[in-house]
Amino acid sequence: MDKTPKPIVWLKDDSSSQPLLQLDTADNVAVALRAIKANEQLGELTVASMVPKGHKIALTAIGSGERIVKYAQTIGIATEAIAAGDHIHSHNLAFIDND
Repeated sequence: MDKTPKPIVWLKDDSSSQPLLQLDTADNVAVALRAIKANEQLGELTVASMVPKGHKIALTAIGSGERIVKYAQTIGIATEAIAAGDHIHSHNLAFIDND
């Protein structure tokens, strides 16, 4: 069996296939593999507002000041309370300097 890693292929916006990619089980966000509509139900997760393809969605509630985790690494801090299903981007995410 070929174990060569395969790149992620973006899905068409009308695809009904898996819409989210959680990169690590420790992540509290997932990446939208297609545009996600406001109020769209994804399993037990209801998406609050439209999320563009490639952007992050909170998988769990994240409190203001808490770490946002992607790739099992902290990628920033929540600047406000974020509910599960919320779009995560520059409006509610601050990058931190670990140096």
